[in-house]
Amino acid sequence: MAPEEIEKFKATITKMQERKEATGKEMMVPICKVLTDEQSIKFYNDKISEFPALNVKIPFLTVAHTMKHKPENYLPEVDVPILIVGASNDGVNPITESQHLFQKANEPKKLVVIDGASHFDVYSGKYFDEVITEELQWFQKYLL
Repeated sequence: MAPEEIEKFKATITKMQERKEATGKEMMVPICKVLTDEQSIKFYNDKISEFPALNVKIPFLTVAHTMKHKPENYLPEVDVPILIVGASNDGVNPITESQHLFQKANEPKKLVVIDGASHFDVYSGKYFDEVITEELQWFQKYLL
């Protein structure tokens, strides 16, 4: 989003939070209305006819909660093996975010970068197979 769009969006969130506090009511919006990145929009548009259950409404303030969610703040407290999988061409969660999480995680840890994949590419096909292979190896090492 452009800086002016971000400010307008934040003002809308503030307005919606105030409305919820005053009335107890929350605005529900179609999930497609809160998708802002090209990869998510394309995935949604490509899959909606095949999976009509994607056509749902969510509380608008879910976006605010998502923006405030900072898993990196909790990673130093997590004391279990952590496998982080990132996609090199991820437009939803850029690979730098995966790298940042990896740096904050305790050992044992592993970062797997799926080269050439976007965020949704890892859900099926060759990239999915690559991810599943890594996950199964990780689980066999630490869960069995």
